[in-house]
Amino acid sequence: TEEKPASLGEAWRILWGVKTLRGFCIGVPFILIPTVSLRPLLQLFYEQELGLNTAQRGVLSATTEPFQLIGLFLGVPLAAKYMRVDVAKVAPLLGIAASFQTVLILLLVTTKNLWLIVPLRAALAMALASTLPVIIATISLINPPRVRSLGFSLVNLFILPTLLIQPIIGGLADDWGLTKGILLLCPLTLIGGVVLATSSKYIATDIDKVRTAAVTMAEARAAHGRGEPTRRVCRHADAHEEERDGQPDREDAEPVEQLEHPNHRGDESQPVDGAPRRRQ
Repeated sequence: TEEKPASLGEAWRILWGVKTLRGFCIGVPFILIPTVSLRPLLQLFYEQELGLNTAQRGVLSATTEPFQLIGLFLGVPLAAKYMRVDVAKVAPLLGIAASFQTVLILLLVTTKNLWLIVPLRAALAMALASTLPVIIATISLINPPRVRSLGFSLVNLFILPTLLIQPIIGGLADDWGLTKGILLLCPLTLIGGVVLATSSKYIATDIDKVRTAAVTMAEARAAHGRGEPTRRVCRHADAHEEERDGQPDREDAEPVEQLEHPNHRGDESQPVDGAPRRRQ
């Protein structure tokens, strides 16, 4: 039978219990601030600091923005490679991308040479474009199958603070100057990168939990289709398998059923000769 949909409160508890997803919800608003707030500030920076008119700013944007496609073609396959080899390396990759963005922003606003600003802006467009698809791909792997749709909505909910920060940064840029306002984005981006990088130690465990839950649900549906009695199983209760002498710990590797198995340890109905005895 199909499992009943989770209520809103239960779904929130399930999602917030995923440590990697919780770290992504906290780090995403910080790491996406340059994507939302940087573009309008740079247009003012080009006009006031470099003296570019409307046509020149348009040519500069038209020259650098297409490099976002290159960022997608380079960043997504690189993230897919890390996911196949070691999925725990994806979060440090996002941290490195955030650090790279910070360095590019710092060089961009401190350089007054137009010939250097063009390649720096192109590199920044590549770095920004390669970040969001990697985040979405990682979230798709750690979302519990029962509340997968709400998991994506939860991350989108935490993107809203990024939109609220934009007018604040704009007001500070008017008071402090455009250069200081844009430089304010650097520590915020670094905070997001650090939060995402520190969540890497939980990714493998959370993905393993999602896969185990999906397999268990499929087995339960298949058993119900065969007319077998319904059983509740608990797999990977500790979520960390301990290997002893090359063999996984039986407590973690085997499902623990509600019904007591006749050969269960400590069963007083088990005689010395090993033959099972019927309970009275």
